[in-house]
Amino acid sequence: MIIPCPSCKELTRFNEQERHNERECPERTLNCKYCKEPFHFKNIKVKYIACFGTL
Repeated sequence: MIIPCPSCKELTRFNEQERHNERECPERTLNCKYCKEPFHFKNIKVKYIACFGTL
């Protein structure tokens, strides 16, 4: 069965939804390993610049 991801709306197989949510979804939330603030994976470059001032 194919279902949309509740966060990014990408269509995924039901049995692959957990993997998508943990490793592939651009909307997944991560915690910065430097400042510990949460951010969405899709914003990782912006977050890196915010923490270090450069790529």
